[in-house]
Amino acid sequence: GSAGLEVSKSLKPPDAALQVATHFGLGLEMERHYSKKLTAEMINQYSMIIAMEDWQVRRLRRQYPQWRHKFFSISFFDSAQNDRSKGYHTFNIADPYGKEIDSFHNCYLRLDRCIKNLMRTICS
Repeated sequence: GSAGLEVSKSLKPPDAALQVATHFGLGLEMERHYSKKLTAEMINQYSMIIAMEDWQVRRLRRQYPQWRHKFFSISFFDSAQNDRSKGYHTFNIADPYGKEIDSFHNCYLRLDRCIKNLMRTICS
């Protein structure tokens, strides 16, 4: 599932997100997706909670110390990130919300790469 930390109301994804999702074969799934807030019940239900940005991991570990072992940053699974001196980009995948379609495409490419590496790590 997908959920956010700062969701005030349930919204559909922006048009740019839907267009890029279609390119990745996820258009139908994204059309049915609505934003929702992460809850303690959700955290309890899953073995891992994967965040896009480091501040999210830090906040979750502070807010839910009993589950701190469940929170991970997806950027650590980016095989293309060999240069660890790039600052923010190294440890974060910025939310493309409100940006141009290229930002969504780059975000989805990196997420795809990270998720594949995460799955290889878990399944090996």
